[in-house]
Amino acid sequence: MKIKFILVVIAVALAGLALAEQLQEAFLVMREVDAGLALFCLIGLVGYQLLNSCLWRDVLFSMGRKVSRYASARVWIESESLKWLPGGVWSYGSRVILAKQLGVKKTEAAMSMLWEVMLTNISWAILAASVVFSPSLLSVFSEWLKTLHLGGVGVLMVGTVSALILLAGAFYIFRAKAVNVLKSLSVVRQVNGRISTLVVAKYTLLNTLNLSLFFTLCMAVPGVEITWLDAVAVGALSWLVGFWAIGVPGGIGVREAFMVILLSSFMQIEIAMAVAILWRVIQMLSEIIGVVLVMSTRSNKHYTKGGKHYETI
Repeated sequence: MKIKFILVVIAVALAGLALAEQLQEAFLVMREVDAGLALFCLIGLVGYQLLNSCLWRDVLFSMGRKVSRYASARVWIESESLKWLPGGVWSYGSRVILAKQLGVKKTEAAMSMLWEVMLTNISWAILAASVVFSPSLLSVFSEWLKTLHLGGVGVLMVGTVSALILLAGAFYIFRAKAVNVLKSLSVVRQVNGRISTLVVAKYTLLNTLNLSLFFTLCMAVPGVEITWLDAVAVGALSWLVGFWAIGVPGGIGVREAFMVILLSSFMQIEIAMAVAILWRVIQMLSEIIGVVLVMSTRSNKHYTKGGKHYETI
């Protein structure tokens, strides 16, 4: 328990250091930003963080595992804070270990996280597919092709956008294959396709809230002219790029760089940088607040689930 607490403190400290570096640049535009809207985004993201943590219970339930939503949410939040440690794998490893206290075996926890990654990426891909309704963003990809003059890179970028669209449209096919793979593993008692679809819908609604808060932050920065649909596409595409930046803690830097490129088609690049930095700063603040709330309300309550006795953490 002490080691885990120390790791969480280190992770929060590293997040704070990264936050301090970006704050220096963010302060340049702070005087002109609508503080009320920024505070609203911060509060909203704290709520998003708490709601997002609750959905791991639904992922486990779709695989035939029933656990306490409250206890599983606490495990999720504490483990997620470790993503700021170098390597980006500590959050997953920590959750596998802590899942034992929920009555979930390590193999089951590991598979639930793989399933969670699949479902969340499908959700973000569905939202990212909205790029097809954004002429400005499509022109950005077109300009990249003209500027780079690299057939291979062009094909890759077009293929990436096409893959996102196809992934959203072929969700049922993808889901069926994933369910079959999971069912073939002895650690999974049952994968419920209907519940899994419902989980994707919940993630999509929750991520829409996240992107709506991103749009609100854009409106808080003077000089920004962007529609809600464009903001959704920018935020979703940036999230996917940051998530798949393997080895980069929290996708920090990679996600912001890609976001700036996309936002620069709607505003001056300096303003785009300010939006990307402020969004990251507010996100990190909300995550730190979430961890602090969990750590400060720590309790050792016991509960019984399925005839077994467990201890909340």
